[in-house]
Amino acid sequence: MGRPDFALVQQHSGVIQRSRETLDGVSAARDAIIRDLQNAAYAVFQSRVDEILEDTPIEKMSFGAHGVPIAELKAAGYENVYQIKTASYGQLNSVAGIDGKSLQSLFDALADMRKSAERKATVRLTSDRRTTQQNTLVLNLFRYIATESVQAECDRLQTKYRKCFSESLPASREITSFTRWLFASPQAKKRVSDAASDIAFAVNSELPSAASRLAEAQRGILQLPVSEAWKDYERRPAEYYAKLERFLDERAREAKRTGGQVLIPRKDAAVEVLPVDLADEVEEFELDTTFLDATLRGYQDFGVKYILNQGQSLIGDEMGLGKTIQAIAAMAHLWAKGCRHFLVICPASVLINWVREIRKFSKLPAYLLHGVDLADELIGWYNHGGVAVTNFEAVPKLKAAGELDLDLGMVVVD
Repeated sequence: MGRPDFALVQQHSGVIQRSRETLDGVSAARDAIIRDLQNAAYAVFQSRVDEILEDTPIEKMSFGAHGVPIAELKAAGYENVYQIKTASYGQLNSVAGIDGKSLQSLFDALADMRKSAERKATVRLTSDRRTTQQNTLVLNLFRYIATESVQAECDRLQTKYRKCFSESLPASREITSFTRWLFASPQAKKRVSDAASDIAFAVNSELPSAASRLAEAQRGILQLPVSEAWKDYERRPAEYYAKLERFLDERAREAKRTGGQVLIPRKDAAVEVLPVDLADEVEEFELDTTFLDATLRGYQDFGVKYILNQGQSLIGDEMGLGKTIQAIAAMAHLWAKGCRHFLVICPASVLINWVREIRKFSKLPAYLLHGVDLADELIGWYNHGGVAVTNFEAVPKLKAAGELDLDLGMVVVD
């Protein structure tokens, strides 16, 4: 085996080491964004909790509790629960007519009121009320969304060059001079020679320029002012809310899984009303969104998983909450798993809307089985697969054509 050019190997090692450090820096910055976003969301959440407590009259502290001295507290100037929360022990203890027992009842009632407020409180973005907390939240959410693609590319590079970073880079530094090479074992020489070749390949690959490009892109994102974050939010508020809900949901689940503190309670009503075992089973379902061109909100993600886990479901959400997108997401998952034919049956008035939504939010072909083109569309659906959308009146025609003998992956009745 040929002796490496040690000076060149050292130069190449430096390039790869800097690329590795650059990628590590990109990941570290992303981790910092996640921490900052969680802290910003918690600050907004606590602010909302305080607003609820401030709107709650002190009289409500007597509900379900005994011995809370409401009259004495009102006489001392306390009107709402927030005032009780922010008062010191000494201030409350000095209220005329309050003893140790009634003070403990007061603290127990306050704990109950805070839990109730936390269940009601939500983390919302309000562009018409841009407080410091709101600015911090939207800025970090903007950074979180904007750096998603940067981090995805960073992860790809770190995975692709993991062996180069963890094995070839250290091995290339084992022998750095001609003298050491002379007395090295054949195994050591081969290891160093192979490492030198691997590093030389990496130096001439996409790695160095891609790492620099990602770091530069991330720096650009981090330097953008909060005004740009608000502009981006106003262009696509639904996506921001979906990302925020999913982020908070993931943080809560991670805390629950690791035994950590859940800072912001989950607001998924379905999780609260389902049996614990079933809710856990649904949450653990791995949803494939490869063919979905939309970001699901937390409750939508849970709803899709529930549909797929149960096999048959009735979605009873109110208008505008995304029943259509949940059905499309379920079909997109099944398409990724190999199913090829789906059928949507709906009133004639929403046929076009269904076709438009399927094409907008997924990569699945959509066929309108209605009117004069029904026969041609039916053949296209039969041959190529996708989602056939038809109305109730046309179902007998499909049945007569025998096409419903297909192995349907899913049927949606709207």
